[in-house]
Amino acid sequence: MKKIVRITESDLVKIVKRIINESSDAMLSSKGITFNGVNISPVPGTGHLLFKSGNITKEYKVKVDTFFYGGPVSVVKLGRKGDDITIEDNTGKKFDIKNTNILNLIKQFKLNKPVLSASDMGVTVKLNLA
Repeated sequence: MKKIVRITESDLVKIVKRIINESSDAMLSSKGITFNGVNISPVPGTGHLLFKSGNITKEYKVKVDTFFYGGPVSVVKLGRKGDDITIEDNTGKKFDIKNTNILNLIKQFKLNKPVLSASDMGVTVKLNLA
């Protein structure tokens, strides 16, 4: 026999939000991602980011400057959110880096720059060689 369960609209909204949050958390990984031929992954225990492409491998310290925080970030996980990258730090905070900024960082990496930086709408991400 089938059982019918009745739920309110607010219950449905809560369920959908929970599913979306769990899905976005599941997409984040400590293994890293590949973007435009470059593998970007967190370095365990340091919070740095490792960029790899062919024979080139570089480790970068991460700093951000936003309206709410400015300083070093210890990256624990990365994930894809459409064409953007989501970064999670060691405190559980998450922030997105837009596609155009990622491509800009990768271009600078491929040009062998010691400092990679990108800015967008009040957020600046700066990567310095570790």
